[in-house]
Amino acid sequence: MPEDFDQLFEQAGALFHGSGAEENKEKAIELFRIGASNGHAASIAALAVLYEHGLVVEENHPKAAHYYRSAAEKGNEHAQFNLGRMLYISGDYDEALNWLSRGMEREHSSSIVYLARAYEYGNGVEQNYEKARKLYEKAAALEDTDAQLQLAYWYRDGRGVNKDISKAIEMLEFAKRNNDPRAWYEHACLYQSGIIATQDPMNHALECHLKAAELGYVDSLEWCGEVFAFGREFEIDLSRGIDFLEKAIDEGSVRAKYLKAVLLARGHGYDKDKQKALRLCKEAADAGEESAKRMYEVLIEEGVIE
Repeated sequence: MPEDFDQLFEQAGALFHGSGAEENKEKAIELFRIGASNGHAASIAALAVLYEHGLVVEENHPKAAHYYRSAAEKGNEHAQFNLGRMLYISGDYDEALNWLSRGMEREHSSSIVYLARAYEYGNGVEQNYEKARKLYEKAAALEDTDAQLQLAYWYRDGRGVNKDISKAIEMLEFAKRNNDPRAWYEHACLYQSGIIATQDPMNHALECHLKAAELGYVDSLEWCGEVFAFGREFEIDLSRGIDFLEKAIDEGSVRAKYLKAVLLARGHGYDKDKQKALRLCKEAADAGEESAKRMYEVLIEEGVIE
């Protein structure tokens, strides 16, 4: 492939992300298309990503799969994985495992994780926990945090292996070193549930939740918001709690909306506003938050109207 198409691809990436150049996504896509029309595998794979996730262009999974296949057939590693992933999710396990196996040969950790899942659940192959474990371990050694977390769950629950909390914690520590917020959250849960026996487990849990929240993990943002805003296990710190709740809402937390509604209805940390509380309750209730449904009914009985 002529070197200038590699340069064109780099230029397109810079324009798309606004890195080292003024952002211009439309121009970037134009350059990706030029590269793709000339058979440049990375450009073809980039178009696939855009169509899969609806980035600038309209989301179109069949078109994404078409582009992934085209780039995969040209040897693009990321396209081979993404094609395999899409086929696996759609239930076309035979072809999916073929593409994912190619990734495993290149030690592509995400491909190895999907192959491990296939053996774990018996998708396209005979269920085999031993093979799944070995594949997860292989991916974990490549510092894949999905694999590290999966092994942590296995050792925590005794799934496919003998239950071993120390090994579960070891896997979580590996993932924490890679700054995976899920690992910090899961470690916090081990303290909260008493699985890890220690003095002052809630302070240890808080430390883990605060780190996960710092990394933007919504469940920990929500937890920190609740414990500080309502003084559950810790002294009330309304401003800190509200800050966490607002961030959790921005990340899509339904429960955080309900908790904000409670504060609004009471006038704690916010100006008292039962109408706004009612609206938030309805949004949370419509999304399945049971506590919000009950509060909504109470506010309606009090005569609050939207």
